[in-house]
Amino acid sequence: MTDIAIRTMAMGAALSLLLFAPTSASAHKAHEDAAKEAAKSASLHETHAPVAPAPREIAENPATKQHDHSNHALAVGNEVEENDIEPTEAGARESNVPKLLAWLGKFHPPLTHFPIALLAAAALAELLFMRTGKVQYDHAARFSVWLGAGAALATAPLGWFFAGFQFVDDEWVMTAHRWFGTATALWAGVLLFVSTQLTRSDELRGRFRSVLFAGAALVTITGFLGGSLLYGIDHYAW
Repeated sequence: MTDIAIRTMAMGAALSLLLFAPTSASAHKAHEDAAKEAAKSASLHETHAPVAPAPREIAENPATKQHDHSNHALAVGNEVEENDIEPTEAGARESNVPKLLAWLGKFHPPLTHFPIALLAAAALAELLFMRTGKVQYDHAARFSVWLGAGAALATAPLGWFFAGFQFVDDEWVMTAHRWFGTATALWAGVLLFVSTQLTRSDELRGRFRSVLFAGAALVTITGFLGGSLLYGIDHYAW
């Protein structure tokens, strides 16, 4: 091998080292940087990863316990059974009341306010007429009698539809309310008849007043007994 060849090979090797050494160093540095980033990422992942609870903690934690749906099924079944049972109503609990009459009987509670208020107003107007002699009180009394007695005649049959057709109830208050209400309706019919025959004569006026005041007392007692069915007999106790 000649000196020229040797020199040429030496110069080629030197050029190769000059060209590839920086590239190799750069590649090695990049590889090291990538390794460091991967290690850092793995460290962060391990830091934020949830720690698996111990078996005892799993057993004691209510949130990790297996949920038993059989209790829900039982509760839903009981709820359905309870919802299927309709509230007991006086007008619907009796089998001897047809469905239409039981439905009409539901209008008994709201209609009871009319005979109570109107017959009481008629009695008050008649008292004012007795006191003052003013004819407007006479007109007010007779007008209230017509409306109140008519309402009583309509309300009493609805009460029978509402409570059922029996003469004696399980509670004495209900029995008393039933028969006082029936007596009030019959008395209201008599009151209407006397009112149509009313004139200025003292004799007829006295009869009218006796029937009116008795009817007002009857309707008041009946209303009190009706309220006692809801709130108890002592609901007006001091």
